[in-house]
Amino acid sequence: MSRVRVYPLENYTISVKSAQYDEETSMQAKMKALQQYYEVNGTRISVEGILIVKERGFPHVLLLHVANAFFRLPGGSVSEDEVVNKYGENGTSGEETLESGSGMGESSGFNLGYGHGPNELEKMVLRKSLNKHLAALRSDDMDETEVMDMDWQIGEQVATWYRPHFEQYMYPYLPAHISSPKEIRKFFVVQLPEQRKLVVPKNMNLVAVPLFELYENSSKYGAQYASLPQILSRFDFS
Repeated sequence: MSRVRVYPLENYTISVKSAQYDEETSMQAKMKALQQYYEVNGTRISVEGILIVKERGFPHVLLLHVANAFFRLPGGSVSEDEVVNKYGENGTSGEETLESGSGMGESSGFNLGYGHGPNELEKMVLRKSLNKHLAALRSDDMDETEVMDMDWQIGEQVATWYRPHFEQYMYPYLPAHISSPKEIRKFFVVQLPEQRKLVVPKNMNLVAVPLFELYENSSKYGAQYASLPQILSRFDFS
């Protein structure tokens, strides 16, 4: 059984920084942006971090409550620029690939692991996103916008969800008739240190949600987050 060290919520100091606004504030806006991305780049890869604390001795998952409208795990998307900057124009190594259509009648090989170590690029993007959402600013200057580059212990990938169409529905498997999903979401466990200062954008709240609250509660948290208790059940939280 895999082990995750979990520390009390009160060990973490939470403060705020400047707001971070997301244009994808509704499902309609998200699908429109996804379609525009897909037509140029193909399948979008999104990465999210599962950070776990304990409250009253019970595991809780840290979620961002954005504008009091919806919940999300901290994370982001792998951009085409990040693939090119790290691995060159094709972003592949000839290993495990997924054909992702460009929306123009063409297709290109999209490498799920990028051939440079397991999930190396995804973990790099997740680290950058965790800094964006939760790291302190580099200075107390009023004009400061750069965040600190913090050390995040990103563990194993525990779930993969596929979006076959430009719709809200996602599946924990790739449907047999789909060769080019519109989006792939990958969840990683992130081991928090015993203590840390977490700085959250002021238009978001960082909330600790117990596993029993998430369990089968898709109406409030969505199917992906409602499945976290099952996904995490193989871990020993000590």
